Amino acid sequence: MLFVRLEPEIREEDRTVAELTAMGLVRTDPVQPHSSTVVFPLPGTADELLAAYPAKTRNMVRRAGREGVQVERAPGTPETYELMWRLWSAVVEDQGLGVRGHDYFVESWRIMVDSGLAQVFVARLEEEPLAWALVATLGRSAAYKEGASLRDRPVPGASQLLQYEGMRWAIEQGARTYDLVGVPHSSRLDDRSDLRYGLGVFKRGFTKEVTDWVGAWDLVLRPRRYAVWQRIGQRVVTRLQRRERGDAFW
Repeated sequence: MLFVRLEPEIREEDRTVAELTAMGLVRTDPVQPHSSTVVFPLPGTADELLAAYPAKTRNMVRRAGREGVQVERAPGTPETYELMWRLWSAVVEDQGLGVRGHDYFVESWRIMVDSGLAQVFVARLEEEPLAWALVATLGRSAAYKEGASLRDRPVPGASQLLQYEGMRWAIEQGARTYDLVGVPHSSRLDDRSDLRYGLGVFKRGFTKEVTDWVGAWDLVLRPRRYAVWQRIGQRVVTRLQRRERGDAFW
């Protein structure tokens, strides 16, 4: 073993970065593609949730409901997972992302749902699926784990309504925070070239505050071999990941 890679939920500040460096850790490329996020503080009850939103987001939730969008707590069935994969794979292909394949995702979704730690939500208009979200909880924290939607949504506000229902469920599970997972770094929120720019606009509609985590760090166990890994191994792996779509090294 050359190193141990860590991605702690520690806020990125000059002090924390300096302390990690002083411990001998080496900053490296992140494994998870979301070192920055928006964390929404959930109210004590679901009845208080809508009022906790900014006015624009609150209006979007209500508009989607008025125009007939309905959100169901979908059962953990093969039909549900295939629907999720169909929308998910379309988004992945559209954005040119290199991610793991069908079996990996379907099995991971099934495990989380079957364990009782996650719930699938599907937004529909006249029975046609518009979007889905997988919401997971762990203790007092909840997270929008994954989701996908049609690029051309016929009704504005469907995604906001979907998150609203996900947050309502999270409150029922005892969660007090809801991690929307994945926005641009706080220094790049206005950078339209960032792949997460649109996600940032949407997710910051719930709360403007962005949390930047420190990202990934390596605890080096074999310095000489690690130096070779940095010069050669990491570059080879990165090239392979960019060339071979459908799976990932980590």
